[in-house]
Amino acid sequence: MVIRKEALELLADPFTMGETGLKFLDKRPCKIPGSLLLVCDRGNADLGIDILQYTISPGSAVMLLPGSILSLHRTSSDFRSRYFYMSEAVFKEATFKLESDFFRFMKNNPVIRLDGDGSDFVEKWISLVGHIIDRDQHRFREPMVSNMLQCLFCEYNDKMKRFFENISTKTNRQEELFHEFMRLVKKYCREYRQVEYYADRLFITPRYLSFICKQSANNLPPKKIIDLQAILEIKIMLETTNEPVQKIADMMNFPDQSYFGRFFKRYTGQSPLSYRLHRKEGSPSA
Repeated sequence: MVIRKEALELLADPFTMGETGLKFLDKRPCKIPGSLLLVCDRGNADLGIDILQYTISPGSAVMLLPGSILSLHRTSSDFRSRYFYMSEAVFKEATFKLESDFFRFMKNNPVIRLDGDGSDFVEKWISLVGHIIDRDQHRFREPMVSNMLQCLFCEYNDKMKRFFENISTKTNRQEELFHEFMRLVKKYCREYRQVEYYADRLFITPRYLSFICKQSANNLPPKKIIDLQAILEIKIMLETTNEPVQKIADMMNFPDQSYFGRFFKRYTGQSPLSYRLHRKEGSPSA
C-alpha cells in the first residue's frame, strides 16, 4: 500500500477529508493512488510533486491527479492544511465530461493561488462537502459528493481558461514541450533514460530540449530530470514492495544489479538495500 494507513486513512472510503501537517511523508515519496486536494491554512511547506518543488502558504491550493508522487521537503512548525481525498474511480466519474486541456492544466499547474472569489468558493465548498460527508446514513451521500466535485472542477476549469488567455504563444509553446517531456519521462523512465529518446519523441533536438528544461526547471538538465524521476520510482518500490533488489533493477531496465546500486547511491548516498532497511525501521505519524 503506497500511502501508509496509519498516517492518513485515505484508502478506506471512496472519499474522505480532514486536517494534516503532512508529517506522515517524513521526506518519503508517496504515489497518490487517487486525487488529493490540499488547502494550506497556516504556516508554509516545500512540497515535491513528481520531481518539481513548490512552496505553499496560506492561500495555496494543491490539486494532485491520480498517480502523482508527493514528497515533503520542509514545513514550518505551525504548518497545517485541510485535505480532501477521492479515489481514482470517484475522480473519473466527476471529470468525465471535461476536455483533455483541463487535465493538462491540472498536471502542469498542481499549485495555484486562490484569489478572493476562488478562496471564498473553496471555503464554502469544503464546508458544504464536510457536512455531506458527515451524514454517512444519507441515501444519496455519494452522488451528492460527486456533484459537488463537478462544481469544484468547473471552478478549476474557469481558472484554466483565464490562465491560457493571459500567456503568450511563444511561452505557451515552450511550456507545452516541457510539460510533454515531463509526461513522457513519468511514463517511460523505467525503460528509457536517454535524452535522445525523449527529444526524438518530441521532434526536437537534444540541445533544444536542454534549453527548454533549463528555462522551465531551474536549470536542471534533461538527463538529471529523467534520473530523478527514476529515483522516485525506485524509492517507492523499495518502500512499498518486497521485491528483491535484483527484480527492481530488472524492472527499471538496468543491465545488472551492480550498476543499479551505483546509480541509486550516486543520488541518495545509500545502497538500495540500506535505504529499504532504514525506511522500514519505523512508520512516521500523521
